[in-house]
Amino acid sequence: MENTPSQIFKEYRDGINFKSSLGDNGMYLQNRINGRFYMGDHWHNLNTSSGKPLVRYNLIKRIGDYKTGRILSPEYVVKFSVPDVDKTGKDKNCGDEIRKKLISGEHLGKAVSNAEINFICSCLDSYFVFLKQKLNFDALAEDVLRESYITGTGILYTYYGKSDIPLKYNGEIKCEVLNAENVCFADNYNENIEEQPFIIISSKHELARVKKTAMANGVKREDAENIKADDGSDGFVTVLTKLFKEYSDSGEASVYSISVTENCVIREKRNTLLKHYPLSVMRWEKQKNFAYGISEITNLLPNQIAVNRLLTTSVWSSMTMGMPIMTVNGDVVSGEITNDPGQIIKIFGTPEDVKNAVNYVSPPDFSANFKQIITTLIDQTLEQASAHGAVYNGVGYNNTTALNISKEADEMVLVSLKNRFKEFLLSASQIFLETMLCRYGYRKIKVEDEQGVSYIPFDTGRYKDINFCAGIKEEKENESERSV
Repeated sequence: MENTPSQIFKEYRDGINFKSSLGDNGMYLQNRINGRFYMGDHWHNLNTSSGKPLVRYNLIKRIGDYKTGRILSPEYVVKFSVPDVDKTGKDKNCGDEIRKKLISGEHLGKAVSNAEINFICSCLDSYFVFLKQKLNFDALAEDVLRESYITGTGILYTYYGKSDIPLKYNGEIKCEVLNAENVCFADNYNENIEEQPFIIISSKHELARVKKTAMANGVKREDAENIKADDGSDGFVTVLTKLFKEYSDSGEASVYSISVTENCVIREKRNTLLKHYPLSVMRWEKQKNFAYGISEITNLLPNQIAVNRLLTTSVWSSMTMGMPIMTVNGDVVSGEITNDPGQIIKIFGTPEDVKNAVNYVSPPDFSANFKQIITTLIDQTLEQASAHGAVYNGVGYNNTTALNISKEADEMVLVSLKNRFKEFLLSASQIFLETMLCRYGYRKIKVEDEQGVSYIPFDTGRYKDINFCAGIKEEKENESERSV
């Protein structure tokens, strides 16, 4: 596989062209439209200087916030185990003994016992709670979920970066939420990430920073100085990171990485030591044989626009009815006229002149069913989006039975979304553990259990060949597992 800067940029532009051809507007424009509507910018680029109110009833945000809130509301707990290794009643006592030996540095023997495996799994369970807190993972997962609602695809990129305590550790796990617009897949018609021949991640950085990074990675100064900023970018340069797999004679995969600008390799090809791509993907709606997800917002836009227009027309009508346009006979009324309530107008002339001096323009009479049309459209939109609970239209606060029925109906439809979100969490957990086993070496990990806080020595060389399974549990739910 050729991985020169020119070849990688050609592959990147092919990906851009594909995404630009999707749908009526292309991915880039459609995502911007969806994002504006989510944030409430529903009258973009319209002339509002007339002073007339342009009403916004943000159904799109309410539906999205309601669904993401319901998906995020349970507590998802990661648990680790090893297939064919059962827990026994003796494990607790053995675990205490193993803990003492590990902390004291005593040799445990060449073979890893079942009791040791179960003890290490319990340590990993606890350490992952700490790791998630350190990474602020709940906020990252929420960002991924919201991004998938707006654009159809949320992506979490996990990498091993410089440690915040460089003298203590050689690096640590870090995460970044990626925009789907900045990720190009080799095969756009394959939804299985692990079967992708390569994945390209684009980012923009200040030119000085890119040059400094290149020289830190061994690029000669004269080559680094030839790196140029993008045209019209105000000193920023596009950097592409390409992830791809190479296979050993035995068929085992290794993920490699290379970073380039358009005319320079700023980080040479290197082995990440991972077997899986370090990307966890959440698709809001799956489309068969397609790498990207589908956003619900795209299909909600016509209803949202209709509701805004109807409400705006209704408000204009009400304002005209309450404050109708006044017409004044200037030949009869000589004094100053305002629209203040109770104003006394001095009029000179005959009674007929007084009668005809001031008149009001009658506004158009809207049908009595007009407001009902708006309410019906809002209710039907929420019902079709399976977001009955977003607002309580038609359900009294005291009508507990009706409210529970609505919630149960929503919950049934949210099952598939929750399953995709748990699949995302499983993928992230798998990548975290695989990164630990490949990169941690010998390190003490923080464990908090019934015995308090301990720092247990974790030797990845001892456990790298063990087939750990990451499982995730929601409240009152069966555990699903994935092997690492």
